[in-house]
Amino acid sequence: MNAIDQARRIQLKASRPDRSVVLRAAAGSGKTTALVNRFLRLCLERTTARAAPGTILAVTFTRKAAVEIQERLRREARQLALAAPDERALRLAAIFGDRERGAPDEQEIAAAGALYEQLLADTSGLNLGTIHSFCQVVLGRFAREAGLDPTFGVLEDPHDLHDEAFDLLVGEIAQDPLLADAARRLGAHPDSLRNTLQVCLDEGMRLERWLQAARGDDEATRAAHRRAPRTEALPALEADLRRHLFPGLADIDGNLHARLGGQLAAALGAFAQELPAVVRAAFDVFPGKSGANLDKLAADAAALAAGWDPSVDDARAEAAANRLGADVAGLLLTKGNKVRSYTLSGGAEFKAEFIALVATQALPVFTLLMDLTRLELLAENVALLRLGLRLRDLVAELKRRDRVVDFQDLEDMASGLLAGPGRAQELQYRLDDAIQHILVDEFQDTNINQWELLEPFVSEFLAGGGDRTRTVFLVGDVKQSIYGFRGAWPRLFSDVARQMEDYDCDVLALPTNFRSRRAIVEGVGELFNAPPLAGRLEPEEQLGVRQEWARTDRPGTFIIHAPFPDPDDPESAGAGGGEQAAARAAAAMVRSMRDTHELVYDAHLKAERPLQWRDVLVLARFRTDFALYERAFREAGIPFLPPGRGMLAASREVRDLVALLRWLAWPDDNVALATVLRSPIARIDQGALQALLSQRGVMQKRDDGGWREPRALWQALRASTDPQVAAVATQLSEWRRKLDFETCHDLLRRIARDVDLPRRYQVALGEQARFNLERLYDLALGGDVLGTPTARRLADMIERAAARGTQEEAPLPSDGEGRVRFLTVHGAKGLEAPVVLLVDADHKSQRRTAQVCLDADARHPALLLATTARQRRGYEFPEGVEAPADPLAAAVRDAEGRDEAEQAHLLYVALTRARDRLHVLGGDRAGSGSREHRSPLRDLREAAVGAAAAAAADWAVEAPAADDDALHREGGSGPGVPGPAREPHEPPPAPAMWQPPVRRARFALVRPSAAADDPRHDRRDDADPEDAAAAEAIRVDDARPDDDAREGQGTAPDAGVDVRPARVAAAGALPPGVSPAEHGDRVHRLLQAACLAGVMPPGSGPAHDEATAVFAAPPLARVFRPQAGAFARSEVPVIARRTAARGAPAVEQRITGVIDRLVVGPDGVDIIDYKTNRGAADPAQRAWLIDHYRPQLAAYREVMTLLHPGLPVRTWLLFTDPALPHDQRLHEVT
Repeated sequence: MNAIDQARRIQLKASRPDRSVVLRAAAGSGKTTALVNRFLRLCLERTTARAAPGTILAVTFTRKAAVEIQERLRREARQLALAAPDERALRLAAIFGDRERGAPDEQEIAAAGALYEQLLADTSGLNLGTIHSFCQVVLGRFAREAGLDPTFGVLEDPHDLHDEAFDLLVGEIAQDPLLADAARRLGAHPDSLRNTLQVCLDEGMRLERWLQAARGDDEATRAAHRRAPRTEALPALEADLRRHLFPGLADIDGNLHARLGGQLAAALGAFAQELPAVVRAAFDVFPGKSGANLDKLAADAAALAAGWDPSVDDARAEAAANRLGADVAGLLLTKGNKVRSYTLSGGAEFKAEFIALVATQALPVFTLLMDLTRLELLAENVALLRLGLRLRDLVAELKRRDRVVDFQDLEDMASGLLAGPGRAQELQYRLDDAIQHILVDEFQDTNINQWELLEPFVSEFLAGGGDRTRTVFLVGDVKQSIYGFRGAWPRLFSDVARQMEDYDCDVLALPTNFRSRRAIVEGVGELFNAPPLAGRLEPEEQLGVRQEWARTDRPGTFIIHAPFPDPDDPESAGAGGGEQAAARAAAAMVRSMRDTHELVYDAHLKAERPLQWRDVLVLARFRTDFALYERAFREAGIPFLPPGRGMLAASREVRDLVALLRWLAWPDDNVALATVLRSPIARIDQGALQALLSQRGVMQKRDDGGWREPRALWQALRASTDPQVAAVATQLSEWRRKLDFETCHDLLRRIARDVDLPRRYQVALGEQARFNLERLYDLALGGDVLGTPTARRLADMIERAAARGTQEEAPLPSDGEGRVRFLTVHGAKGLEAPVVLLVDADHKSQRRTAQVCLDADARHPALLLATTARQRRGYEFPEGVEAPADPLAAAVRDAEGRDEAEQAHLLYVALTRARDRLHVLGGDRAGSGSREHRSPLRDLREAAVGAAAAAAADWAVEAPAADDDALHREGGSGPGVPGPAREPHEPPPAPAMWQPPVRRARFALVRPSAAADDPRHDRRDDADPEDAAAAEAIRVDDARPDDDAREGQGTAPDAGVDVRPARVAAAGALPPGVSPAEHGDRVHRLLQAACLAGVMPPGSGPAHDEATAVFAAPPLARVFRPQAGAFARSEVPVIARRTAARGAPAVEQRITGVIDRLVVGPDGVDIIDYKTNRGAADPAQRAWLIDHYRPQLAAYREVMTLLHPGLPVRTWLLFTDPALPHDQRLHEVT
């Protein structure tokens, strides 16, 4: 069985509707296919598990993933609905697989045809979304039971509320001595205190779970403490910390500082007394100063021990014990917490034995020193909890005031509804059995809170019972768990899989990668099984990283480039110039691949095609790593989409505009005005600005010897005689006069108009700047500007956004080739691209400090929210000396292990986004220090060397040395694109300037009547009328679509240009005084009225006679009186969308118009267009008119074909000219 068949067999088994399944699905293995097929089978297959779509709870963990699954599900349902019954049966057979019941029956085929309509009938009834959307549904139904206001809202951005709560806390610190003592311990400055307390908000999920366990986890206790202050639980949390940090001291009463200080002094005295004799007994000779050092160490230790005051009172015990601990640490340890050597003399063997013996004798001292360090750590964490819990209480009070909840509240409150035995069953009953099956996508990203929300349903479903089979489907991949900072618990996947296996559920794994080519699939698998990457993944995931590959079209490309040195200083490692070189090389490589038409595989076309910009994905681990690469791509003329990194407020153009707003509000802000003058807003050069600054009179003395007050820069600006400066002063004065009379949005629009601001910034900074300014105008209208939208409030909002990174840069419009995408690895989760560049890969892992959990395996672990690097590092003992047991060190090792695994997951996710080509590169960041530099790039290169030695001859991963790497050799010239050779006397070519691409309109209206009226329309015999209508005859006008009536006799319909054959004259002229436009409009209206009433309305006149003759003509009865079973309407408005051709002036075209008469029957669709043109009786004139209106009817035919794909569509011209016989009036136009 080949890899594809094997994967197909497992997908079919995973989609069985009557079995609960846990599915391990590595990158690109088709998990979405398995999930969607299972959903379809649950809805369609006739088993005891069959369910309506609205009773299937499908949960994923990002909105993006939920939308993707919904679109995939609707697409599959639509294809089933549009398929003929035989084809539908074949599609169902492929989804159902080789089942015991055989081929799909008629009922299942009929249900498949109706499923799409079911999904469209009630889009909100589909329970497919994020876990928080499910929580919101539950709380919306049971708000009273959850103690929640029924009109609650969800707080998307809590930053402003957190700021308000912190301001309230600062006020309380000034009045509460306990809070003030805690604040002094953590940091005196409010800003540093705010940063310290942020962890209590970031770790809200774990902290609330710890609180819940400390208070009591039963339902009655939860209800009692629902509104109780969190600070009441502080003694219980302190006792829990003490129990974990001091297993032997947790039950000791009294002042621990005094007790530990005394014990440390006693141990130190014993060490000083015993050390010389023990060491001298072990060595006969003491080289150099080792003997003297030994005696000095003993004497210093004895002096410190003697300095302890046993009678110290409790008030001074903490300071005294900490002082003794610091002195002992300085005596025995280096600044890096390494045990001192005490000798530099003698051989290596003597030194090692000497140091080990001294350290062994000091072990009792080190044990107590560790206890004292942990006691200080306990005090710091209690202080942090005292303030942090009060901060969380204030946040909760503000949320109750505003009737809002955050995402954490949604989980907590929904879980609270399910606490206790039988609550899930009760909730299910009250939801009218609304949940029959559970599908969970990306299960590896589930945190323990979210699992406890689903666990009661899962347990009930697995227990069985009842007539209907209820199932659970969990799919995920631990190797892609990269959201530990949100509380994701990867080990939960394995734990739940083992539990479900006990219930006779299927635990499966998809073995085949359908996304990537062999080099990438095999390379990732082997690299993660070679040192130094081997062992960084969880043991159960180590083998699963190896996959089979389904794509055999080409081997693919996987290159790990050597770090780029600084080209100006190659010997200086770690310089920033190396990253610039890497960025230029990356841009040149992408430019070359596109310009040389490198081929990539298109899954939709199922064929190769030339690479487009949208096929390239540039990844970095952190948002701050992109700046150099953006600049290089911009200089190379490569269109790209910037990463979502909240950088709108930090962009140059927005900062300039904020400076203008601040100066308008306060004209004495000289820094803001100088910023404006040097920006594209004013365009004052450096020399003119220096001249203005010199006119301020800085450092000028008065006659009395004192210093003159310098003039404001604004005064110097207004007094300047420079014409350019004077013009700027006039413009600024005008804007200041408008400040108090216009909203900030109107003022920004005025500024943009007066100096053509978007264009100026587009020329200066590129296309992104223009769209960022437009987004800023939109923000000025938004609700983020609190109160009256003044210039100062808008500036304040932007400053807050800059500090928090909460406003994204504006999206750029895309043309037919799209744009290169810049994304962080987290942002690219779930995406893929033919070409992936992992850049800035030589940076050390800029890890968040991993949260230290005491007893991390517990569901409610105690937390150490405040730890320093020195405390986490612990003590480093000499080789051969067994370190004392340290619960803190064990907890830190566990936290660092989780963090290292997540870094490996992050690298795995980045590498597996690539389909065809994968490049890993970065500038040399090693630095000049002696410490080893570890980075993803160097780890991959080292692993590649080891894997290549054990791999087959056709090993496809490349890790070339810099000298052998074309990307290094050609650098900014681009691989394979050397610059043109020139003679020495020739001047260098002029630099190629980047021109911002022209912005295409979002859409253009394609009016079929305009297509006919456009004199530019191609009249060549070989021209395709539909192409002409689509590509050349696009015109936007507001006239009536079918305005042939505005044509004069023998005149052209557009701009007075006669495009008819000169030899043809008009016949059947209208009576004098009758306007052709009015006449044509009356005929249209009369025919419409006659069709509606079934009889021509009474009346007289040329238009009435003409309409009556047409309506009563027997050959035209099928138009006005269609056969039974046909559907007919007059003046039918139509609109349709279509993607514009490459190079068209708009991204999208919208066909819009009005069909005079539409007849839809069982034999086809007929489109009839009335034409009141005179001269149609002449064959040449009539042929010209038919050709003239062919593009118009072709556009209508295109729309009707979309609406009636199974019927032939015919188009007709109906001439009303009285000079024509009745049997010659209707002409089909093909």
